[in-house]
Amino acid sequence: MRDMIVSLRQFHPIVNTLLAGTVFMIIGISMSSPFLAIYLAKNTDLSAAVIGAVIGVGPLAGAFGGFIGGMLSDLIGRKSLLILSLCLSSAVFFGYAFSSSTIFIVMFIFLGGIASSIFGTVSRALIADLSTQEQRVKVFSLQNLAFNIGWAIGPVIGVLFGLAASATPFIVTGSIYMVYAIAMGIALQFFVITKTDVQQETEKSSMKQSLQMMSRDKALFLFVIGSIIMAIAWAQFPILLSQFVTSTFDNGTEIFGLLLVINAVVIIVFQLPMSKWSEGKSPIFALVVGVLLAAAGLLGFSLSFNVVILVTAICILSLAETLVGPMYNVIIDQISPEKMKGAYFGAQNFGLLGMFLSPILGGYILDMFGGRVMYLVLSSICLLSILFFYLSYKIYLSKNKQEIYLNNSQVEKAI
Repeated sequence: MRDMIVSLRQFHPIVNTLLAGTVFMIIGISMSSPFLAIYLAKNTDLSAAVIGAVIGVGPLAGAFGGFIGGMLSDLIGRKSLLILSLCLSSAVFFGYAFSSSTIFIVMFIFLGGIASSIFGTVSRALIADLSTQEQRVKVFSLQNLAFNIGWAIGPVIGVLFGLAASATPFIVTGSIYMVYAIAMGIALQFFVITKTDVQQETEKSSMKQSLQMMSRDKALFLFVIGSIIMAIAWAQFPILLSQFVTSTFDNGTEIFGLLLVINAVVIIVFQLPMSKWSEGKSPIFALVVGVLLAAAGLLGFSLSFNVVILVTAICILSLAETLVGPMYNVIIDQISPEKMKGAYFGAQNFGLLGMFLSPILGGYILDMFGGRVMYLVLSSICLLSILFFYLSYKIYLSKNKQEIYLNNSQVEKAI
């Protein structure tokens, strides 16, 4: 705890504002959104696959929204884009509260996916701008910790408000986003950003040029493919888990809420120790360990014939989260050129395509073969992502060594 307080004092005030805001933002999201699949399953005749497709609209929009946001953040600066994404998210949740039309709900899910993805892209790039190389592992780990503090609190509040009929959670979430936007605007005006100014000169790039950049950078391309595969296996686990648990266990809704809280509490407890452990390791090694833990947790769901096994599986999956989330950001930060970090973080959001496919594929397998087969397949898919992550980092290291060699040769010639 003392180390965390010391670290926070060393961070830029804007970074600390982002970390604090993340807690309240996720409290709002997690008090309502995780129960959407249960609501649709109980109140409509939609199949699990169709429910997955409806909810997957958000990540599908986010896959492109984050990439566009990454380019815009490099072109016009990140301050206005950050505030705009928070205001749009606020409007989306107020829209949920006052809309009863399925078409409008799908539209709000789409807009929410774009806003959320842009905010994630811009905030990660801003953190990279305002943190030293040594600080970034800690900052991204603390961001993950803040995220899960919110997840520990939000579901409990959501249960108290009611899982389906009440619009209150959405109104509260919309209000939280609006307050966060105001606080962020004040912080950006109050605290001076000097050398790490978010609107520093940067390479101008169109959508076409950025896609060409992805095709040229094999390390980035393979990392994005690995992210998509990983997301198919794991990223939408609350949606699939809610349907599996409610259809398999008595009092499934209450068990699902308990699992969400356990997930967040385990991450809160172990995030800092796992972060400290990973600081002395290669980022790719820590990421692979995280993926292996995720595969083991998903396999545990397949074998969960009682609540004890369910809890054990969610604990293992939670430990995976303490490594995978931060290491994603660390590796993207490493492989990206200094003036193109926003675009690289945006390209990472193509991994959200996996979040779109996950509930559809998982829902189809759930409908046809049941939850235990579904999780066996998802665990296997999870392991496949390791190959792409490894090849990506290997290419990056090879390229980096070659650049160092060329630079040293130039220096020797100059001497």
